[in-house]
Amino acid sequence: MGEYPQYIVCWTNEGFESIIDIEKISKDLFFGTIKDPFNGITVNKKLRGILNILITRARFNPNRFYEIYALNAADGIKKKDIEDAFYTSPQAMADTVRKTGIKIYSSPKDKTKDVIQ
Repeated sequence: MGEYPQYIVCWTNEGFESIIDIEKISKDLFFGTIKDPFNGITVNKKLRGILNILITRARFNPNRFYEIYALNAADGIKKKDIEDAFYTSPQAMADTVRKTGIKIYSSPKDKTKDVIQ
């Protein structure tokens, strides 16, 4: 398990939405910089752009109650394993990520709004 988060995970009240492999982006950009030192993009800019897109999408779709977390997976757990877990047991996975992940954005459904009088 690395020191920094390895994945960005995003889901809504309608289900799992996406998982972004931070390490892959970092490696691709690092090796791209070695091959072409003048490509002008850094890991921080790339990740910031991805986060901005996800957060903007969440803010413009408040009815879907987005949650976005950074996640550090244990050794041996791959992107596909996390995707499969979200599809087979979405509530358990969401609860686990909420407990162990780093919250980036969350607009969970307010229970009081569901009351019909």
